Amino acid sequence: MPGVRTPNGRVAELEPAMAGAAKATASGRAARDLVVSNVRKAFDRTEVLHGVDLHVPEGAFATMLGPSGSGKTTVLRIVAGFERPDAGTVTLGGKDLTALAPRARGLGMVFQSYALFPHLTVEDNIAYPLRVRRMKAAERRRRVAEYAGRVQLEPYLGRYPHELSGGQQQRVALARALVFEPRLLLLDEPLGALDKRLRTDIQEQLKELHREIGITFIHVTHDQAEAFALSTLVVIMRDGGVEQAGAPEQLFHEPATLFVADFVGGANAVPATLLERGVHGAHLQLHDGRRLRVPPAQVAPGVGASGDVTLVFRPDAGTTLASGDEHPGDDVLTLAGTVRDVTYLGGKYELSLDGGGARARVHSGAAAAIGATVHACWALDCCRVVGQPDGGG
Repeated sequence: MPGVRTPNGRVAELEPAMAGAAKATASGRAARDLVVSNVRKAFDRTEVLHGVDLHVPEGAFATMLGPSGSGKTTVLRIVAGFERPDAGTVTLGGKDLTALAPRARGLGMVFQSYALFPHLTVEDNIAYPLRVRRMKAAERRRRVAEYAGRVQLEPYLGRYPHELSGGQQQRVALARALVFEPRLLLLDEPLGALDKRLRTDIQEQLKELHREIGITFIHVTHDQAEAFALSTLVVIMRDGGVEQAGAPEQLFHEPATLFVADFVGGANAVPATLLERGVHGAHLQLHDGRRLRVPPAQVAPGVGASGDVTLVFRPDAGTTLASGDEHPGDDVLTLAGTVRDVTYLGGKYELSLDGGGARARVHSGAAAAIGATVHACWALDCCRVVGQPDGGG
């Protein structure tokens, strides 16, 4: 269930109404979901997972996204059975997988290193899981032909891995992981070794395979663009826990914490004081004494009725003003700052502004001189109120 980690480390649901729907369909689709419950794991007495809760609906393309050391790969390895949790459970379709060996789980997995057998041809690499399962030769040949076709490998079936490009080897690994038709496919940073063009090509193939086959994909990456391009569900990990989970659009437009706002798209952040909340919005006071009212929908879950908060807003949602004399209205946040850096992004520029204690970045159709004063504004319905980094607010 999409949710956000609260200051006490538990996962709060962003959409409580979904809980009732999930219970009502427990005998249907929900009964075939992957559920990770209160999973903990320590290595050398250092706990790396702190009670992870995760619900992946059947048929989702779920990506675990986060910085190095956040715990995403450890969760994947626990789901696969390569690691045993110290506490908690992993269930698929209501069946407890926690104590089962990897082979007994019936899951497919694609590794970053591909892990192909160098002495076997492409055909034999793809057929290997079917031989282990003692599938009859005729059905084995049919399956290999089908899945080689799905990843466009028919011309290469007689070649060996060292005779293939990196992208071709990746497609062999995909076909091998899918040929026995698992209920769930795990992908451990499978595109990390590919160049940008190949990554894009394989991303498109992964999306197409997911649509065609319809099984659940669980993917691990540290690349935000890749996660958003592929996924129906993104799970953001931080320090061994789930920070927030939801659709890509939800995470981008409705970050629940400052970490998510910064990690997903690099939002600007300005400290503020929440004076009061009401049906008409949240009344804030900035450090310079200005007061703003942010719409109610733009206040993140977990923010209290008053106290220290953070106002976040994205560079691409802002507008540069022609002069400081313009007054765009009371429903906007305006910032004036000295340009300290200019970055060309292709068709637009990103200006880094220093406003005397408040720094921000804004996108502009034109460059500006270093040292120039620029006025920028953001509509308040594009701003979001989240708690302080320590969970306050």
